[in-house]
Amino acid sequence: MTTKTYAGVSVEVDDGGFLKNSADWNPELAKAIAAEVGIPSLTDKHWKVVEFARQDTAAQGQSPGPRRIVASAGVTMKELYELFPKGPAKLAAKVGGIQANNTYRAQFIYENLMIQNNVIHQAYENGVKRLLFLGSSC
Repeated sequence: MTTKTYAGVSVEVDDGGFLKNSADWNPELAKAIAAEVGIPSLTDKHWKVVEFARQDTAAQGQSPGPRRIVASAGVTMKELYELFPKGPAKLAAKVGGIQANNTYRAQFIYENLMIQNNVIHQAYENGVKRLLFLGSSC
């Protein structure tokens, strides 16, 4: 286990740099983590996304993907990628002190596979002639 110091506070992080204990999170810690991942300052829109991600994770038991963030946090997909470049859901989770996706990897892979299989099956059931399938590893 690795320990890092953000904003004068030592916290445990996993191999990906995500907080091991989300109870350690606070806004000052978020600002320091954001700076470390290349986001020099957090705007009101950043905070809307981070707050939504934290609330949604608490309610759903897993951190939200980009589509759920866009649908509920009041930002467009373009804005989301501008706010959190190089993987908005992952960066929003890291800044927000969320570690669920890293903790329950097998569950997330299983759920993503079930979604993919449902999409393909429904395309077949509904006579779709052409389906462009782009695999995802989120």
